[in-house]
Amino acid sequence: MTNIQELTFAELSPNWDTTRTKLKQKFGILTDFDLVLKEGQLDKMIDRLQITLGKTKAEMHKIIFDFQTT
Repeated sequence: MTNIQELTFAELSPNWDTTRTKLKQKFGILTDFDLVLKEGQLDKMIDRLQITLGKTKAEMHKIIFDFQTT
């Protein structure tokens, strides 16, 4: 896996179902719409998560990275 700031769709997509489940468990306010991961739209998803959770982009990358690696 690359640096947290360099998360890519290709790295996230193989384990996304598991990561999405972990995110929904930790942050109960997240919806399926918030967690839609599509190729070429990773930044849009991160933006939705930032707005919903009140986190910075760097915080969101770290949270997702941590869930991908645990």
